[in-house]
Amino acid sequence: MQASSPTSTARQTFTIRPTDLVFAWSECRRCFWFRQHGEPELKAPFPKVFAKIDAAMKRRLVNSDTSELIPLEGKFLAGERLRSAAISMRESPVELVLQGQSDFGIATSDQRFGVVDAKTVHSFNYEAERYWSQLESYAYCFEHPARGEPRAVDFIGLLCWHPQSFALSFPLPETEPTGDQRTHGELLGALRWIPVERNRDRFLELLEAVASILVEPSPPPPGEDCSRCQLRDYWSRQRLPAEAG
Repeated sequence: MQASSPTSTARQTFTIRPTDLVFAWSECRRCFWFRQHGEPELKAPFPKVFAKIDAAMKRRLVNSDTSELIPLEGKFLAGERLRSAAISMRESPVELVLQGQSDFGIATSDQRFGVVDAKTVHSFNYEAERYWSQLESYAYCFEHPARGEPRAVDFIGLLCWHPQSFALSFPLPETEPTGDQRTHGELLGALRWIPVERNRDRFLELLEAVASILVEPSPPPPGEDCSRCQLRDYWSRQRLPAEAG
């Protein structure tokens, strides 16, 4: 498996979001296939509160010392828009391109570079195994960019926040609109750094598996108890009598 050269034989190209390797791929490969082949997506909207939490974390952490939170001397860097060079599959006549937005980088005092993803979680169990492919996707983009110079990624990890309690403080901070309400509510929780071991070989094997599904002319079977597939199949059955008539 390697990045394509300009003289490579033309292949069908699929653009993969790193988050799709966590959610869509693991939850239902049939839905993953439909998404990559341009079918309309059936999914609930992403709750805006998580975007607010994400933005607040970034405002606080970018350019701050990493030693406040993790056992590394360095600085948190702003995340970047990433796109990899096209990846030619060995076993399938397709190319994959990885494209997404990282949350943070870390530049350490000993000149190492790391990629960090922030998560709001309900527990700290199994998070490294759940999100490793997303982090490896970002690392691959840095090391094999579509444009610009490659950058070696020395380590990857998760910064996980687990909300646990709610607190009130008085008065309301002056930087926020007050109106008639003087109470300030704070959602508090544990923050944990979870290093994730890099495994490039496992990641390339995953991409080969992804390509082997996408190259097929029809989708694979639905995931177990996939509500989106159940709804899609229901709509298909409802359309059939009308089309037959």
